[in-house]
Amino acid sequence: MNLTLFDLDGTLIPVDSDHAFGAFMIDVGWADAEVWGARNDEFFAQYNAGTLDLPAYIEFATSAWRGRPLAEALAMRERFMAEVMRPALRREALDLVAR
Repeated sequence: MNLTLFDLDGTLIPVDSDHAFGAFMIDVGWADAEVWGARNDEFFAQYNAGTLDLPAYIEFATSAWRGRPLAEALAMRERFMAEVMRPALRREALDLVAR
């Protein structure tokens, strides 16, 4: 069975994956910490306030990787999943999904 879960309330994963990916782009050197990091935080605040300009956010969020070769971008996505998202999964969340 294929199943897709959306964790909009933080029940399964205690981090916001979009914001965390932005921070990861800075950590790996694909984005500027000062300028890009501040803009990432601004968009996160907009999201939390319910005022996110989605087209502007997508343009911004993809800017760190969209010019890179596909294989390189996909490898970095896998690295993000392994280093950031998988460690964020809580045992309780995995048990809940299993049930």
